[in-house]
Amino acid sequence: MAVKFRKDGYVIEIKTVTNPVEDWLVLVDEILTLISLVDERCGHHPWKAAGFLREMMPEYDDAKVLAQH
Repeated sequence: MAVKFRKDGYVIEIKTVTNPVEDWLVLVDEILTLISLVDERCGHHPWKAAGFLREMMPEYDDAKVLAQH
């Protein structure tokens, strides 16, 4: 894994063994599932993290196109 910092943002690069599009979609879905299990009474606000991840989720076909570039 590598994190590359740029002047206007950052990029997280993770090498995958299988299809990176499928790996990304499954990983984010799993993280969202875990976030949904957080109990807000413990002082955490999981909807912020969940909303952030949902905004990063492309449709499968869009992700395949992006992966080709």
